[in-house]
Amino acid sequence: MPHNSEKSRMRTDRQDPRPSLGSLEDHEGVTVSFAHYRAETECLSSWNKADLKSFVGVVEKLRTMDVTTLRNSSLCSPHRGEVRPAKRFTRPDTIGKDYRMHEIRVDRSNTARMHGVIEESVFYLVWLDRKHEVFPWRKNKK
Repeated sequence: MPHNSEKSRMRTDRQDPRPSLGSLEDHEGVTVSFAHYRAETECLSSWNKADLKSFVGVVEKLRTMDVTTLRNSSLCSPHRGEVRPAKRFTRPDTIGKDYRMHEIRVDRSNTARMHGVIEESVFYLVWLDRKHEVFPWRKNKK
């Protein structure tokens, strides 16, 4: 989902190209990207200390999982096509409708979630959802 830009278009003040910060082959597990994050729906600053600790814990756990393991785990669920999120949670224009959104459970209470798109080994975070408000009618349903 990275933007369609080439390295040759990147501005640099150096003659030699910058070293790569990594590639998909360089790391294990799923990483989290804030490239498409919509802070206006919910900001990390509104989360309390325990919430933030849970968030960091799940991010660390994702780094130990490959994409297949994540998709098959109880942490991750795809958004179902027939279900629409609550109104304030809108899909950014930067993510095409052909990308399926997923939610990842953040805490043991099964309330806090993060929603986004999985591409290759990156989870692109779009919305934080501490109170399970994206799909409130599905709260605590199995």
